Order: sequence, then structure tokens, then C-alpha cells
Amino acid sequence: MIPHDLYCFIFFHQLFANFTNAQFKAHVSNYSQNYFEPLLDHVRFKFPYWTMSDQPGANHIVTFVGGRNMGVLDEHVQKILRHVIQLGPTGIRQDLLRRHAAELYLHRNLSTVYRHAYDIVIPPFTPTELRTVMNSNDWYEKKTKLLFFAGALNHSLSSRSARSVLEIFAHNRSNHLIIEKKLFTVVTIVNGYMSSEAYANAIMSSVFALCPEGYSPWTPRIYEAINLGSIPLLLADGIVLPFERFIPWRSFTLKLNVSKAHQILELIVGNKISDFERHIRRKKSNADRYMHAFRWFSTASSDKYSDVFYYVDRELQCRRLEQMMGATSDVQSEISRQARAQVCRSYSDLCPCTQELSLAFDQYSYD
Repeated sequence: MIPHDLYCFIFFHQLFANFTNAQFKAHVSNYSQNYFEPLLDHVRFKFPYWTMSDQPGANHIVTFVGGRNMGVLDEHVQKILRHVIQLGPTGIRQDLLRRHAAELYLHRNLSTVYRHAYDIVIPPFTPTELRTVMNSNDWYEKKTKLLFFAGALNHSLSSRSARSVLEIFAHNRSNHLIIEKKLFTVVTIVNGYMSSEAYANAIMSSVFALCPEGYSPWTPRIYEAINLGSIPLLLADGIVLPFERFIPWRSFTLKLNVSKAHQILELIVGNKISDFERHIRRKKSNADRYMHAFRWFSTASSDKYSDVFYYVDRELQCRRLEQMMGATSDVQSEISRQARAQVCRSYSDLCPCTQELSLAFDQYSYD
């Protein structure tokens, strides 16, 4: 486990905004060679396990807590790690883009490395999971805001980013709406810092918590919303969510692609305005059913489905079975595809079969 956000760790002494591209690459290379690679060599050469599988390192996992995964490492180190399963909070379906398409969320030549069906996306820890939220019958009645977001609106470099669109959306919108005789503030956006208590209260008083992309599609807001009784509304392209094999994300979140971010109100209200509360309560009920899957600290020790570790363990078992059937880190190869299909057929109770329809570029509402 690498207990740093590596992206921040690299630039602890100097902001990357002051770097030229050449300086940036040199800094990343220096960090990889003089900090990370010696640690990796210790694992590779001081212990007997690295070469115990046909593909060196395939019986190892590396956990990254930063949103760039091993994209913060230079290509030489990434090549050493090519068979290692990485656990990290970011997954991007780059493989679904057309050939030669620009890489998503590329920032100063530092990409997010994720291999779908090989690496595992995990939820980050957020202190909101330790907070007790009462799920009373008047949960809906206490909601006063439809949409809420707090954060840096200029966080992303692109003028077409979801955060930029949010700012335009908020300024060009009448800020009150009556739905089924209930008055809502349409959108509340705080550009910058809020105290933890004010932030939590704002989420709890909102029907939807906006979860837009930043430098990557990863955001802890998804899990903060679930923990605090709000419905996550994702604004991100290419995103892979934790444990998609096991968890029906469509049942308790909403999602729009970034190019459609200006259509938020149409997505959440649309033709549901006469039956809005029922749809919202159904989303909330589904979220409660899967809340345990994003908690690192179990609240029910006797329940085997009580925390993140259960799902990580189950995902690792599926990945290992797929490796035993021939799957490699080249997840697009025919042998990897056949291996996943065989595990799906032979071990469907452990590794349920899922269609190749990814949530990555999909959009969905109350379906």
C-alpha cells in the first residue's frame, strides 16, 4: 500500500503549474527512479514471491490512494508493474474510445493508468461514513434544495469541464421550483471552502449532490452523498465505479455525460414532476441497501456483506480465477476475453456474469 496521494507527493516542494513539460517529465522520472523503484526492487528481490507465477508480479496487488493510480510513475516502472493488480479510486474506460482518440483527463503528460477487468476500483475513505444519519420517514420533507455542489469551480483546466458548465447553469436559472406542491431551491453552488459541519448539513438538506469531474472522474462526493442521505448525480465521462460487477449503480445514482451537463434539470425532473417523490424515495431506498459496500469500518461485524473488504476480496478472487484461466493484463486479448467468459460460466455464483454495457459513457435517470 502506498500511503500517499502520489500526485501531491511528487509536487510537495514545488507547484507543478510552474513546470515546463520537460521539467515535469524529469521530475516524475526522478521520483520514480529514486523513490518508488527502490521500494519496488525491495519487494521483487528481497522476497521469493514475485517470480512464483508465470507472469512476474501477477500474484501481487498494489494499492494507490491517489486518483492517478500508477499513472504518476514513469513508463519503465509501469512496465515492471504490468502484471500487478492495482487497487485505486480511479477507473477510466479508455478502451471504449475510438482509435487514436485523445486520452481522457490527460494533465501535463501524466495519465491515469487503469486496465478494465484487471485492476480494481475501490471507494476512498471519507469521514462521513462515521457519521450517524437518521433515516426517518420525514427524510424527504426535510429536503429544501434540489442540487448542491461545493468545491473549486476552476479546478479543471478545460472551459468545457463539468464544473465550468455548472457555474453557467447556476447563473442562468431561476433558483426556485415547486414540485408536487413542495418548494425547492434549484441549485446551490459554493465556490470554495465550507466547514465540515456546514458541508454535511448542506448535503443532508439536498435531494441530489452534484459529483462533477475534476482532474479525473474520481471524486469522494459520490460516497459523501450516499453516507449523508443524498442521491449522487455524476457528471463525468469514462468513469468506472467500484464493484460494478456486484452493485447496481443505476438503481441509486443518476449520471450525465459532461457534454450534457447543461441538461441537469431536464434529467432530474423531466416528465417525472408529477411522480417525483416516489422516484426519489426509491433511489434513496436502493442506496440504503448498498451503503455498506462503501464503508471501510463495518458497523455489523456479524454481517459478511458489511464493508469494502468483502467486495475487494471477492473481486480479487474473480481476478485470480480469470488469471488461472489465462487472462493477462492485456485485457483486450482474445485469451483474456475467453478466460473471463469461462469464469463467468463456471463460477457465476462468485463472479456474476455482466454485460459489456459499461456505465462509463452511459447516461441514466430513474430507470
